[in-house]
Amino acid sequence: MCEFAAHFVHGFCDKDKDKLVRKEDLFPLLIQFLQSEDPQYKIGFENYLFDLCDVDENKALDITEFLHLMNCLEIFESQKGQSKNLTTMMALFRAIDSDGNASLSAEEITKALDKLPNDSSVNDEIKAAVKKIKEYCGLLGGREINEMEFLGIVIPPSDFQQYNQQVFSSLFEKGDTDHSGMISVKELKMLFKQMYPDGVDERKAPEIIIKLLDETGKGEIDKNQFATFACAVAGNDVTIRCLTKTRFYEAIFKILDSDKSGLLERDETTKLLKSMGFNEKKIAKWFEKIGEEPLTLNKFLEIYLKK
Repeated sequence: MCEFAAHFVHGFCDKDKDKLVRKEDLFPLLIQFLQSEDPQYKIGFENYLFDLCDVDENKALDITEFLHLMNCLEIFESQKGQSKNLTTMMALFRAIDSDGNASLSAEEITKALDKLPNDSSVNDEIKAAVKKIKEYCGLLGGREINEMEFLGIVIPPSDFQQYNQQVFSSLFEKGDTDHSGMISVKELKMLFKQMYPDGVDERKAPEIIIKLLDETGKGEIDKNQFATFACAVAGNDVTIRCLTKTRFYEAIFKILDSDKSGLLERDETTKLLKSMGFNEKKIAKWFEKIGEEPLTLNKFLEIYLKK
């Protein structure tokens, strides 16, 4: 809903003309936003979202609070086709984020927990999510958490993988500065600064990734190839700010292990060596050094972290 439409709806629902909207006037218009056939779910979740957006706790929403609520509910329209659990938790994150800075503080999470109803009007998944985030936040020493971190904690791995694909697609579009549909080494280096603000330990990481995944020989990768690497790095850990050498080579191992055997055969290892600039002579010497046996992840890391 655009801001103009939101202002119109707020005025329409403001029955007392006091520039405030109350639940009983608003709820009939909100049902359509929620993807559930269970009326109890709809009513309970609406109540909870309304309470989270009611920052001054006067049981009514002024225009700023109303716009916050509309921003939460917009998820159900913009993310059609995603799982109900994912869209619900994305809307929940936005609602808890009362200052709109795209991260949750301990104070915001505590308020969300305090506003949880004691009855069964809000389903167990939502209650469990808020409580889990509260426990997790207590371990962070005051650090705020972003949406990706939040979702990685509260939704199943299959839903999180779906969300990751969406995030990485958006990142790719930001990195593709010339809008060619491909990302070059130069563009990937710039994108890494956004993805890993605390740095990348493997200096040649962008070059290695491009050479490893580039199937055209043009020194570029497409959106799917980028997502392959990004997903391999992220896994289910959403707190990554620094791409360490260990994490980088763990991701490379996952990509090379095409048959998911947990072992790298000679041809799979050779593909990596070529991406690192080894010629045939150097590759032959490398295998003389490490042997011909397939590599486990631990052996692979032992070799390449010492490289």
